[in-house]
Formats: sequence, structure tokens, C-alpha cells
Amino acid sequence: MTQKGIHSVTKLPTKVFADQWDKIFVPDETKTRLLCQGVLEFTLRGVVSPTSVPLHGIILLAGPPGTGKTSLARGLANRIAESLKGPSFRFVEVEPHALASASLGRSQQSVRDLLQKTVAELAIGGPLIVLLDEVETLAPDRRRLSLEANPVDVHRATDAVLASVDLLAAQHPELLFIATTNFHEAVDDAFLSRADHVE
Repeated sequence: MTQKGIHSVTKLPTKVFADQWDKIFVPDETKTRLLCQGVLEFTLRGVVSPTSVPLHGIILLAGPPGTGKTSLARGLANRIAESLKGPSFRFVEVEPHALASASLGRSQQSVRDLLQKTVAELAIGGPLIVLLDEVETLAPDRRRLSLEANPVDVHRATDAVLASVDLLAAQHPELLFIATTNFHEAVDDAFLSRADHVE
């Protein structure tokens, strides 16, 4: 796919991701927790009122670089698709660094277009899992950013991410974001508060 900000689109299940799930070394209870949360997202959202059970469709994997978060995310997406037999799942990997721009307002617009147009259109086609790798580049903690050192555009881009995930959560119950971060403290608190599960 040539859409700016999209690294790849993969149909699930796929053996490559199944192998990553099998080979990644994390405790079995961690895999069980993540899989249960992922299945819950697709079975409960859209059935119960978001006021009763406020699920935003976000799972966050946090940890040091090189610990296998991306492989775990791919494997988790694959296991969710295998567990919920039915419509074909798709997995989208976002390339966050492609969205940054030096022009004022462009990062915000790129983020909004990616999430509210591209991802929303893909979500209409059936169950969708989106990997937001290095989510701190998309939703950096605004309290830690200096308006003098960092352009207002970065702040607005974080606002665009938050508004977009809220809109998508309300409109697309068969959409799940799996976000990863190497720096949990660098992610905006408002994004963290929207995560249904942090591992």
C-alpha cells in the first residue's frame, strides 16, 4: 500500500506471525492475558454500552528496546484472528516517522488523514488490528515538550491522535490498536488513560 504512514497490510492468520508468537519468550501467563484482552475487545465492544464498559480498543506493550514487543504484537494479532474464526482479519503496520513534517500543521494533518481516513476505510472492510510501533513518536507527553524547543505542530499532532482514537473507538468496534513503546514515561498521559490494557 502506498498510503503515507502505512508500512504494510497483512491478511491474518499467517504462518510468519504464528512463528513469532511461538518463538517469543515471555511467560505463558503474559500471552494468556494479552490474548484474553484481545478477544474481549472484539467480542465485547459494540455489544455493551461504552458508558458501562469504556473500552477504547488499545493494548499497550511497554518495555526496553529489543525485548520483542513488535514480534509479540504481530503474534498476538495472529492469535486473535485464529481464535475468532469468521471474517478475515487484516493487520496494518503504521510507520510513525513518515508522518512528521517540518511544515506547520502538516504533522497534525498527516496523523488525522492516516487515522480518520485510511484506517477508518480499512476498518469498514472487516476486523482490523493496527500496530502503532513506537507510539511515543505519535503521542509524545505534551507536559515534557517545550513550546520553544518543539513546534506547536507536535502538540497538535498528539491532539489529533487522541481525537482520532476516540472517534475510531466509537465508530469501529472491530478495530484494535496494539501500541508499543520503549519509553512508557514519554507517552502522553491522555493516550495512556485510553489504553484498555498495559503490559
